[in-house]
Amino acid sequence: MDSLEELMRDNQFLVLTKLLQKETQTFNLFEVLQYSDYEIRHSNVIGWLLHPNGSHGTGNSFLEAFCMKTFGDVAMSTENMAAFTKANDIEVHRETFHHLDILVVSRSSRSCLAIENKFGSLESVGQTSRYRAAVEKEFDGFAKWFVFLTPNGLHAQDNSWVPQDYQNVIDAIKEVQHKVTESRVKDFLDDYVKVVTKKLNQWNGHPAVLARELAGKYQAAVQAGSTASAELGPDEREAIQFILATSTSSSGLIADVLEKLLEQMGFRVAKRGRKFPYLWVNFHSPKLLETFALVSPEQNPTEFTYSLRVDITSIVFHVATYGKKTVLQERLAKEFEKGQNKKSNGFRSFLREQELPIKVLIGTDGKPIREVAEAFLDQADTAIEEFERVFCDPLLANNA
Repeated sequence: MDSLEELMRDNQFLVLTKLLQKETQTFNLFEVLQYSDYEIRHSNVIGWLLHPNGSHGTGNSFLEAFCMKTFGDVAMSTENMAAFTKANDIEVHRETFHHLDILVVSRSSRSCLAIENKFGSLESVGQTSRYRAAVEKEFDGFAKWFVFLTPNGLHAQDNSWVPQDYQNVIDAIKEVQHKVTESRVKDFLDDYVKVVTKKLNQWNGHPAVLARELAGKYQAAVQAGSTASAELGPDEREAIQFILATSTSSSGLIADVLEKLLEQMGFRVAKRGRKFPYLWVNFHSPKLLETFALVSPEQNPTEFTYSLRVDITSIVFHVATYGKKTVLQERLAKEFEKGQNKKSNGFRSFLREQELPIKVLIGTDGKPIREVAEAFLDQADTAIEEFERVFCDPLLANNA
């Protein structure tokens, strides 16, 4: 088993530690207050800038710049958007409307802008769909725009949300900074631009590549280091936390892509599971759900599922069952040989056939390569079709 000492002696770990410390020699308000990693702090800054009457003193300029970078020239020229971005009755709500991160409303122009911000966190199942439904109900008759803001411009589960990335937020801030007259506000925005730029460089650049490689080589040591922080120096502690955050974020990026593709293939995606170093993307086919309904109505779908287990080294497709045994689970166990039927981490796993190394899936930009993911899911789909031919079809025929 790899040890914490081996991790800390690894040359890649030493390089990563130096890279993370490279920009910490200059004062930055957000780093001193340790606010740079907190999503809520970023939402606070963006909400403040979006309010024309904020103490930043730039009026509607940031709202206009943000909307321009998100929706483009054509949208900005429409009557609704033009009236909204220049309105003098703007309201900015921070998590007070159904926990939506930012809601910008102009009642005079009958328009609103919803922003869900994910800075190092992941969308929960159905979150953006619920938020959109709440906004549409409350603001019936208003022009409505929905923005899903992440460091890398990921897509929301709900297709109504326009993806936006933090680099465009930084660019919008830079466009309006010349309008700031108060020196303290200038310094504040300078620090914010620097700390977000630093984070983006870390997540998308060489530090993230090193972190993913170290996470793959030293899974147990990284986990041990996260719980033994008192024994580590501040630099080593920061490096291990960065490895953890980066590997978890990478798994989340992969899960986002896989879930989107599965939905396009006609599968129904269920709630994700997570337990370091694993993340599970669970899903069902219409035929499997039909089998539950006709053959074993007591079967809880969350306890009998197709699953993609994602960790920092690979993705594995399998059929997984959990919880108490049902008629279907007992029949499934009889159908498979012992080599394809094993118990692991509280669930029983079947059909462990398809496996994809993470290093093949992740591109040089740190993002999943869609074509590779599609090819892997095509293989899983073939396995599912064969599984349902052998397992589901006879059951459905007997209950027709």
